[in-house]
Amino acid sequence: EAAGKLAGAVRGNLEPAFANLRGAVAYLRQQPNVMADALASVGWWLQRKLRALEDECQFDVVHIHTPIDPVLPIIAARTLRTPMVGTFHTYVSSGKVWPYDAFKPYFRSAADRLTARVAVSPAARDFISSYFPGQYEVIPNGVDVQRFHPDVPAIDAFRNVKDFRIVFVGRLDPRKGLKHLLLAFPRVRAEFPAARL
Repeated sequence: EAAGKLAGAVRGNLEPAFANLRGAVAYLRQQPNVMADALASVGWWLQRKLRALEDECQFDVVHIHTPIDPVLPIIAARTLRTPMVGTFHTYVSSGKVWPYDAFKPYFRSAADRLTARVAVSPAARDFISSYFPGQYEVIPNGVDVQRFHPDVPAIDAFRNVKDFRIVFVGRLDPRKGLKHLLLAFPRVRAEFPAARL
């Protein structure tokens, strides 16, 4: 809730405005029906542009998703002087990421500059701390509990309790289990003929 209020305040009061696009920051100068001057997430002048942006906006805190991933996140973590919070999402079941081993000093220099470290799960914390030890707070990805809870009225099209409906919400990543849902669905359909996926 607090993050939502902060985001609303930022959107309402900052010129230029900033958008988080899958961990990359886009610099969008708001003009009537025009968004121009994009700060791309790669480029020779990225450090200079990030510093200029930091000087212009005087941030209190910068939040970087996947702060040791190329290109923009790690450059921001290594460049900015503002206090930074880094959120780590990654978990690799094999436990090995060869670039982390091969370029550990470079990645560590970014991780060490973070004021606070957040992991979205205990698994993500355990994985990243095996490479870059430190204190990590586990804060799971958020859910809007005002919108998604048992007391919210059902959508009219889904009110029929005789129907059994399954909705998959997630990216197409093997860890998300869509394959298992698809393989199991014929068995669900055999038990519940009106089932829909």
